[in-house]
Amino acid sequence: MPSVYCESCGFKSEIKKGKPMPKKCQYCDSKGTVKPVKTAQDLLDEVSRLK
Repeated sequence: MPSVYCESCGFKSEIKKGKPMPKKCQYCDSKGTVKPVKTAQDLLDEVSRLK
């Protein structure tokens, strides 16, 4: 299951595969702050693009 977190409060949760990204945080109710958690591969890809 993909993991997501809230940039506002830091709340982490998982969403079922195939479900859309939540529009607001389930904990603090902030809109537009829920982002996918970066995996190790995402970070490596990001660093390799900087060179």
